[in-house]
Parts: sequence; C-alpha cells; structure tokens
Amino acid sequence: MKDIAIEYLGGSGFLVSLGDTGLLFDASETGPDKRSLPGKAALAAFEKLYVFVSHHHDDHFSPAIYDLCGEKATYILGFDIPEPHRGVRMAPGDERGFGALTVHAYGSTDEGVSFYVNFAGITLFHAGDLNLWHWRDESSITEIEAAERAFYDCVAPIPKQKIDVAFFPVDPRQGSMYDAGAGYFIMTVKPKVFIPMHFQAPGHSNHRMRAPEDFTGIFEGNGANVQRYDTNRMTLTPDTPAQVVIFRRPE
Repeated sequence: MKDIAIEYLGGSGFLVSLGDTGLLFDASETGPDKRSLPGKAALAAFEKLYVFVSHHHDDHFSPAIYDLCGEKATYILGFDIPEPHRGVRMAPGDERGFGALTVHAYGSTDEGVSFYVNFAGITLFHAGDLNLWHWRDESSITEIEAAERAFYDCVAPIPKQKIDVAFFPVDPRQGSMYDAGAGYFIMTVKPKVFIPMHFQAPGHSNHRMRAPEDFTGIFEGNGANVQRYDTNRMTLTPDTPAQVVIFRRPE
C-alpha cells in the first residue's frame, strides 16, 4: 500500500491524496456543522482529480464543486443527482473504470449510493448515508426490524477484509443507537482504518450532536486502537496499524 494522505473537510467530506491523484468525497460547505470545501490551489496540484457525490442532500453535495474543481475533474455521482449537473451517474451494482481507478457503487439505506474505490490496489469505502437508521428510543418494533433488514442487505455484498480506509456515519441524533451501524460495519467488513463522519458540532439546535473527539469512548470500549489527531489531516503508510481515526473538525 502506498501512502494515503487524508484531509477531513467536516461533515462527510474528505480529500484523499494518492500521489498526483486526488479523490474528493461528498464535499459541501452547507449544513449545520462546520464544514468546508478545499482550496483551489490544493486541487490544482493534482494531475487527476475524481469528485464523488453519494447523493443529493445538501450536506453531501454542493453545486459549488463544479466551479471549484473545474473541467479537468471527473465527476462520479449517485444516480439521484439531478440534471443538469454533469458527471457519470452510478446506481447500486454499477461498476466503472477510469484508468487506474475502479469504482463500484453499493446501496444506501437513505438516498443515493455508497462507493467502493480501488486505485492501483488501494481500497477505500465511502458510505454516504448508508447506516442503520433507526431510533430505538422512538421507533416501533416494525420500523426497527425493517431498518435492520435494509441495512444488513446493503452491507452483505461489500467486500470483507479488503478495505484500507472506510468513512462511515456515526450520528448521535439516533440516541442510544448512534453507534450501532458503525459497530456492525467494523465487525463484519473489518476495514483496516475506520474514520467516523456525519456528526455535528456542539451548539447545534439538537443537543445530542457531538464533536468528533467525543466518539472515542464507544470505540475504546470495544477494544479498538483509537488514534486522536489534533488536526484534520493525516497520512497512512504501509506500516500504519489497524485503527479508528478521530479527527478534529477543520478550523
């Protein structure tokens, strides 16, 4: 595995640098928590740039990416992104090749798709809004059972023990169930590096929202190797051990 540089953009947004190739996932400057788009200078440094949008929710998609990334970028979109936004649209089960990059779209329990990306043997998974979305404190038994079936069905075909880095939602609006989807994904898919996303900052109108550094307890309690970063950036090397990465929000 080559070095993988990751910048957390807030929300569910990440910029992944693989040498002269950039992968931009679900970048948006909108939403209730602090999030940002990368700078033009950083993106211009890439020889090739692939921009992923899992679905149309405004905390995952901003039309501003087109002005920011320009004509040289390849846009890979969930099937629900409306026209006239340009790009290659993918539905669950689709697979597309872009030179050294192969993208497989898997399902979601909300809107759009999740992405499994293989770049020259480096594998990443961005869940979009794939999660075990139910509120045990508020949902009926029927609703809980339906949500669990949908989630397990979506996770079942995802490659096991073959993901170097996974970006996956952890959302405390779900009350006591906020880590259920993440826990199941880690146990069954077994990514080498797991990076939680989709949480909001303190001060949001929903008091259950938390900062990313507040999630360390749920993973440490399960014996995971949790690494806290005082920044929103890191570089993974072939020697990086399996771990859960807790970034600080971008300033």
